[in-house]
Amino acid sequence: MGDTACLEEGGKPLPGVAQVAIQQGRYVGRQIARRLKGKPDLPAFRYFNKGNLATVGRNFAVMEAFGVRTAGLFAKMVWALVHIQFLVLTSSRIGTLFRWSWKLLTRQRLARLIIEPEPVQDAVQATPHNGQRTNGKASYWDGARRELFPMNRVSTKVRVPDLAVMKERGERIVMLTAYDATMARLLDRAGIDLLLVGDSLGNVILGLDTTIPVSLDAILHHTRAVTQGASRALVVADMPFLTYQLSVEQAMGNAARLFQEAGAAAVKIEGGRTVAETVRRLTAAGLPVMGHVGLTPQHVHRLGGMRQQAREEEAAQELIRDALALEDAGAFAVVVEAVPDAVAEAVTSRLKIPTIGIGAGPHCDGQVLVSYDMLGLFDTFVPKFVRQYAQLGELILDSARNYANDVREGVYPQSAAARRNGAPALVEK
Repeated sequence: MGDTACLEEGGKPLPGVAQVAIQQGRYVGRQIARRLKGKPDLPAFRYFNKGNLATVGRNFAVMEAFGVRTAGLFAKMVWALVHIQFLVLTSSRIGTLFRWSWKLLTRQRLARLIIEPEPVQDAVQATPHNGQRTNGKASYWDGARRELFPMNRVSTKVRVPDLAVMKERGERIVMLTAYDATMARLLDRAGIDLLLVGDSLGNVILGLDTTIPVSLDAILHHTRAVTQGASRALVVADMPFLTYQLSVEQAMGNAARLFQEAGAAAVKIEGGRTVAETVRRLTAAGLPVMGHVGLTPQHVHRLGGMRQQAREEEAAQELIRDALALEDAGAFAVVVEAVPDAVAEAVTSRLKIPTIGIGAGPHCDGQVLVSYDMLGLFDTFVPKFVRQYAQLGELILDSARNYANDVREGVYPQSAAARRNGAPALVEK
């Protein structure tokens, strides 16, 4: 029992939260007591949803309870009071309240995420970000990292820190878009490192001309499906147009939904210096963010169409400054779209974090394509830089035509196909 129990109720899995564990614990305790006394079992367990609370920053939380949804400092205070209330001992409640209050007043960190051990300074000198060692020796972390992140392309779960390791090693990062569980499962089995639930679904799934009408609910819907199909790949969800530009608080609330409700491991935001502060606040709250510079489809009207960017020296320098600002704000990677090869190479060499190219030449740390383009499923418009590794659209057309012909001519189904082991499919009792 608890937040790791995969118990379904009404065809849906229960949420992985403490309240489930509390109610399950009470139910199991009562059930055991009844059996010891020889009484009949209780009815099947039913979970009572009292609402959802999640903290996403020092002074920010989101709350949904009894039809009321709010976010901000008030939700943070409710979150703190509820968590303190459910502690077991009064002494624990008082102690926790004092520690949290002191850390907030003194602006100390409430938690730390340690992603790598400290290197042994006496043995080797620190390794610079460009991956070149100052004394030619391997660091302690190099050995530990190879144990922790062996980059087994079959079974190892891809995590955000793995991408920096791959850049340092010179291993190319592979990324494709996915919009449903079946495609996600296939791409995951193929060893794709990252699956992007892109707002490109507006074009290839919804049939829209641009990505601008794509809603947050649409991304939530498709991200849930992809996370169900992916077991190894890191799932990144696009934040749609006007879901993060109005305010930092808006961005925090919408990003929190993608993580909590849809199971995303990271979000992607389009823009450079104009969104750097939003990226900084999201990453400070522990939410991994991927940046996106160059051709940003959500700004298609301002850019004058889907055309190559940073073709002039000044524009190229602006793009580099945007990418550096995203890195400084805490982004773990940056998508570089539709820029000259030389510009993408310059950005990649300047950044310590990985670059993921699309229509930006071969010099980025990784590559991403829209899977429907790569597989030959979307034929309305295919960019010139896309290499189609299959023509699934033609295969589907042929298969559907053959099926239709067989049905119309009475060839399918054959009588034998309606039986199992030679017995009639329907038998009167």
